[in-house]
Amino acid sequence: MAHPTITRYEPDHRRAIVAARTHSTQVGLEVAFEREGGTGFPAQQAGEGGTELWSLPPMLLVYDAGAARTRCVLARPLTDEADMHGIDT
Repeated sequence: MAHPTITRYEPDHRRAIVAARTHSTQVGLEVAFEREGGTGFPAQQAGEGGTELWSLPPMLLVYDAGAARTRCVLARPLTDEADMHGIDT
């Protein structure tokens, strides 16, 4: 048998947890976008010249170059083997 006080206050406890998580998420977003990126975001938007973000081509960052090159190097033998067997890729 459950303790009556725990059962009676359980929905309020859950609401408090959700409210705390929502608040911490909001604070995290404010810190990331308003304080840390505050000077960078307007400069980036000005550099885009009013172009819609999702219409811009993807940008390869310096620290992603190794992974992108590895992906290309690994894909080459697979493409060659597919060509050898007459499989469209």
